[in-house]
Amino acid sequence: MTPQRMAILEYLDGNTAHPSAANVYKAVSDKFPTMSLATVYNTMETLKTKGTVIELAIDPGKKRFDPNPEPH
Repeated sequence: MTPQRMAILEYLDGNTAHPSAANVYKAVSDKFPTMSLATVYNTMETLKTKGTVIELAIDPGKKRFDPNPEPH
């Protein structure tokens, strides 16, 4: 687990805004200025595969994610 992934997980914890990967990147890039948007996308895909986040189709222009995989 890299520090960048930990920062992404911390940002997602309890987040109810259904952030896009770009939102996540913007939130954590100040702490990790060398982190790329690709790192966020890759992390989100990994979390989606593990069932930690759900990809939402609420915005046709970008993927949004819900860190609460439980029905609500």
